[in-house]
Formats: sequence, structure tokens, C-alpha cells
Amino acid sequence: MKMSVDLQLPDDVMKDLITLHQAGEASPGTVQLVEQYLREHPELASQLLSPVAVPAPAAASNDECLRAMRSTQQLIAWRMGVMGFALTTMLVPFTFWFDSNGIHPVFFDNSKFMIVAEGVSAMAWGVFVYLSERLRRAGLR
Repeated sequence: MKMSVDLQLPDDVMKDLITLHQAGEASPGTVQLVEQYLREHPELASQLLSPVAVPAPAAASNDECLRAMRSTQQLIAWRMGVMGFALTTMLVPFTFWFDSNGIHPVFFDNSKFMIVAEGVSAMAWGVFVYLSERLRRAGLR
């Protein structure tokens, strides 16, 4: 099917169509339109087909990589330890023991201990959230 381009489209519209064509998302009619346009505008075609020089990122030294890895490992270890501490301090006030008379709470009668333990737990959960956020910002969560 031979097609002539009588329709004059603005350059920005053609650039959008060229982008669709390059992505492989254009319909057959759009492909023909773009190819005809590029045949009529060889300077644009040469620009699109010329390779773009992208500078390679500087490689990090092994020492930098090892330091970053150790730092990340320490951060993860701290986060795991803080989570264990937060869980323990949160649950300790609710421990109980059994005997022949039934179940008895260990710390339920000591309200000061329960308040302190839950406060410490809340602070530990805050530290856990802080460490998790640092890992998330680094893309490791």
C-alpha cells in the first residue's frame, strides 16, 4: 500500500510519532507515515540513527564497595536486634506462670514496671522504624 504524506503535521507531533515508532508501539499506518517523513527529512533521520555517546559511570573501588557492604550489614544487624528487643520488652509484662491453682500473671500487678517496659518498647519500635527508613532510602528494604 503506497501512501503519500499530504498532511502537514507539526514537528512536535512527528517527534511523538517517531518515539512510538522506535518503541515498537506504532500502528502500521503510523509506521509508514514516520518512515515517509524520515525519508523526506534525512537530517532528522541521521540524528535519530546516530549513536549517542553516554559516558560510563565511574567504577567504585573495591574498598568503597566493601565499606558500603559492611555498613549495610551492620545496619541490618542493628535493625534485627532492635526488633527483637522491642518485641521482648513489649511482651514481657504479659508473661504468666502455671501452678495447680491456675494461671498467674507475673508482672500484671506491678503497673510501674508495665508502664516502663511498654515505654521502652515504644522507643525501641521508633528506632526500628528509623533504621527501616534508612534501609528503604538506600533501596534495601
